[in-house]
Amino acid sequence: MDEASKQREQVSQFRKLLETSTDGFFVNVGGCFHYVNPALQRLLGASSAEELIGRKVFDFIDPGSQEAVRKRIQAIRASTEPVAPLEEKYLRVDGTQVDVEVTAVAILEGGEHAILVTVRDISERKKAERRRRELEDQLRQAQKMEALGTLAGGIAHDFNNVLAAVTGNAELARLRAGKDSRALPYLQEIMTATQRAKGLTSQVLAFSRQQPPNRRSVDLGAMIESELPLVRAAAPVGVSIEQDLAPGPHAVLADPVQIHQVLLNLCSNAWQAFEDGEGRITVTLHRCLQPDDGTAPADLRHGSYAVLSVSDDGPGIEEGILERVFEPFFTTKDPGSGTGLGLSVVHGIAKSHDARVVCESEPGQGATFELYLPLVDAPDDGAQEGGRELPRGEGQRILYLDDELALVRVAADLLEDHGYRVAGFTKPGEALAALRAQSGAFDLLVTDLKMPGHTGLDVIQLARAVEPSLPVILVSGYIDDQVLNRAVALRVREVLHKPVDMHTLCRAVADAVA
Repeated sequence: MDEASKQREQVSQFRKLLETSTDGFFVNVGGCFHYVNPALQRLLGASSAEELIGRKVFDFIDPGSQEAVRKRIQAIRASTEPVAPLEEKYLRVDGTQVDVEVTAVAILEGGEHAILVTVRDISERKKAERRRRELEDQLRQAQKMEALGTLAGGIAHDFNNVLAAVTGNAELARLRAGKDSRALPYLQEIMTATQRAKGLTSQVLAFSRQQPPNRRSVDLGAMIESELPLVRAAAPVGVSIEQDLAPGPHAVLADPVQIHQVLLNLCSNAWQAFEDGEGRITVTLHRCLQPDDGTAPADLRHGSYAVLSVSDDGPGIEEGILERVFEPFFTTKDPGSGTGLGLSVVHGIAKSHDARVVCESEPGQGATFELYLPLVDAPDDGAQEGGRELPRGEGQRILYLDDELALVRVAADLLEDHGYRVAGFTKPGEALAALRAQSGAFDLLVTDLKMPGHTGLDVIQLARAVEPSLPVILVSGYIDDQVLNRAVALRVREVLHKPVDMHTLCRAVADAVA
């Protein structure tokens, strides 16, 4: 075979290689496509090679990649060596983007200087990389939220101890002030403020998952009316929050702390969407009968519902985004402006309450979120404990243990004022020593949960070895399912949440020693 035949054979083999390759190849002559292989034709979405031949290469390179491509062309012309692969974005015939990795080398084509370019589709690889980065970001965000929850829970626990001391001393002062004392209104204001503070710490503990849900029959309308002032206080200056609550009662089985979280999250989601920081939010409450009402979601179970609705006059939500608003970590906000957890928390709370949350929105028409909570029998009687006569003791001896001296003192004074004898301790070892030294002398053990050295559960277990039948009450601001399960196993009479008011403590003690 002569030299010319060998060259033709090599050219033929080279063309066959290009025609069957899964990578795209093209020859750039004078800035235009001179040759394209079938893989590049498919990559760019062209119906035929002729659709590309003669057209400018830069028409198919994304503007964001063009400057880097120009610099590379200059480098190619200055060297005969292939340049290193470069990630670029190409444009298909229909204008859509495709991620590619490009390698190029200078060649001669028909006696002209040309560039042979290899183009590899890396769309799937880039998609996988983006997904990995998203997962890594979500993991970091989850770790931040966990750390924040732990910190918040610790602060709330310590604050509960301070709050318990304030509450107890205020109650003692009110008892000893006399019915005609001018100090009574001020002491009542202190008690009211501590009850509000107790609700706030409960919200923090619920956020940090250090307090189990406490669902009970409540009037949703009354709850919303009491919580809206707190929501308004948290809203930006340019945001107005209006309410339209149908006459009640609207009795639902709910955890008030979690309903507050739903209301706050829905309202904050609304005001964060306002483009200029100003807008109007409307909170409404009405009843709905499914299926007769005709406005409820079609797949909602038959029954009567209280519908909490939060509407805004913001920019609305696009259809593609509307489908994802309840996904964890999904957010359209700028980095650092949102966690993407608010609406997913709302969805989770709705699910735990056998409820449904739905969203309706159109671009430019604002958004409306509706929470459908099943209606139940009448809410719990709202009678105040303060109007009831407190049970009194008959000299029973109580061993009271808490690592906070102020709490031991106030509890001892309260209980002694109501007919009990109290031995107070701040150290588990000393309390257990007293129990061993005076076997049979105590009628009840009241212990805190979190203490240095031993937990309250440890103390109870050690106390059982001395007095197997001794009644026990456990008190703490940190109570989860694991604690409750251990308390049941140790036959604890009652578990009380800090801060414990006088009525709750006296009732629990009276029940335990009866």
